[in-house]
Amino acid sequence: MDINYNVFDLLGRRAFSPDRDRVALIYAGESRTFRELHERSCRTAAALAGLGVKPGDRIAVLMSNRHEWPEVFFGLAAMGAICVPVNVLLRGPEVRHVCADSDCSMLIADRAAERALSELDELPSKIVTVGEVEVPPSCSPISWEDAFAAAGTEPPEHHPAPTDTFIHYYTSGTTGLPKAAVHTHAGVLWNSYSQIADLGVTRDDIYLCVPSLSWAAGFHDVVLALMMVGGHTVLMPTGGASIEKVIDLTVEHDVTHTFLVPTLLKQLATNPELLDRARSSDLRWIVTGSEPVPATVIEALNNSLPGCDVVQGYGLSEFPTIAALLHADEAISH
Repeated sequence: MDINYNVFDLLGRRAFSPDRDRVALIYAGESRTFRELHERSCRTAAALAGLGVKPGDRIAVLMSNRHEWPEVFFGLAAMGAICVPVNVLLRGPEVRHVCADSDCSMLIADRAAERALSELDELPSKIVTVGEVEVPPSCSPISWEDAFAAAGTEPPEHHPAPTDTFIHYYTSGTTGLPKAAVHTHAGVLWNSYSQIADLGVTRDDIYLCVPSLSWAAGFHDVVLALMMVGGHTVLMPTGGASIEKVIDLTVEHDVTHTFLVPTLLKQLATNPELLDRARSSDLRWIVTGSEPVPATVIEALNNSLPGCDVVQGYGLSEFPTIAALLHADEAISH
């Protein structure tokens, strides 16, 4: 890995390669190629700079899965600002703590933030709304669409170093209020790079991203690793994930890899119709984690899906994110 390689360079390597017109992301039937994602991320960085964001500033992001989320992610990486993902499940007081503790200068929000915003007794100094968002009467939001439309497309002059901080993930793994786990550009990249071999991802693979991008398991389970090799990700809408919808998208988009929490995994194991559809699909890896998975569930899926490996992972926001991995042949004995 180059000594000056940062998270935005990951995208640039694909955008200025023969892979530039390959699909990087799909959401709600709309795709972004690597070139388009790079251009829009540059424009996002310019829009943020136009709103006063500087290198080192902390920017809170409370959005559902959508195309703007990766554009903000890479836009912040490009300009050297620090991304502070806010868990979409948090209520107002918890969001206030994250914004105050991180000393964020701006909150970028879509409809997923409406409930939390209505509960806040103190709002961040700048709130940027993506799409139609209901905000408190005391708030004077900035329209993301207007800022983006007015911005240029030149990449920022500032080039973050690998050792620069890129992201803060708030974790409640200990007692007390959530604390920020701080990650550098290099830390994020090395974690992603290791997954290429560990998960066997190739440029021909397609990942269905079920978790929220606001969680460490969002960007850092497979998504960035797949971008490194030129594969692409299908983003699942945030909220209300069902195993039926997962299988629908898996079949529709020829998905090869996905991440399922044990609850969804158990639902799949007991549904003969969905198992039959999964068996005839291209699915060959299911990564699971967040709680222990009963051996009976693993055995049932191994028997029902002979062409698909169920792989248990262990991770934490402090890493991020996959710190240990049990391959299919290790799952029962371990």
